[in-house]
Amino acid sequence: MKSLISGIVVATVMLSGSLTGCSTEEDACRAYCQRAGECSSCGGDVDIDACVEECRELPTDAKKKLPDCYKGECENIFICSDIIGTDAPSPCKQ
Repeated sequence: MKSLISGIVVATVMLSGSLTGCSTEEDACRAYCQRAGECSSCGGDVDIDACVEECRELPTDAKKKLPDCYKGECENIFICSDIIGTDAPSPCKQ
């Protein structure tokens, strides 16, 4: 019984560790998309969830650079593609 509980504890720790990585990545995508929605002229048609989905498809290196886009002034949102080295996701509805 003790080994079963130990196994559950280890599995829980491992699972929470793997979820933390995804959560941080998704948090960066959501923060970027929300800030981009505030800064972009989308004519009121903003879709944060679609932007986050598009963001998830970015290469890992690009996602790591997203905070450089959404922190600071809106100009960083406008040059985000240059900052991350690929097309930045858009919060504007297509």
